[in-house]
Amino acid sequence: MLGIPWGHNVDVWSFGCLVAEVLLGVRIFESSTVEGVLARQQAVCGAIPMHMLEKCPSVSRMFFTSKGQTYQVDPSGMPPGAYLLVPRREVTLYDLLRDKVDDPEFIKFISASLCIDPALRLSAKQLLQHTWLVGARQGE
Repeated sequence: MLGIPWGHNVDVWSFGCLVAEVLLGVRIFESSTVEGVLARQQAVCGAIPMHMLEKCPSVSRMFFTSKGQTYQVDPSGMPPGAYLLVPRREVTLYDLLRDKVDDPEFIKFISASLCIDPALRLSAKQLLQHTWLVGARQGE
């Protein structure tokens, strides 16, 4: 969505979304607009780092203020102008999952998959070595 070149760890993000959504029974970033999805991602997973926004200045100007806040220009049914979409961190990813799963290592596993910054997100190879998955393979 940001126009940033992506690598293989985008599949880790997709995997994390899929597992979380199957577990929760809802799409965690559902919205009918790009800016809505971006605001939901920030609300659940934290702010999009400025270094990511700086890599895509033309796209960033469409959806973000200079301080990284998400906004929507002229939303339908509203008077003309830009509106801030304030991602409220009332419920974190940890909180969403904790209500469904009583396994802190599993929650860490999914959280590692859904790290917003791809440079910090675990690779698929690293995810395969995660404590939760290693324990699950060993029958713990």
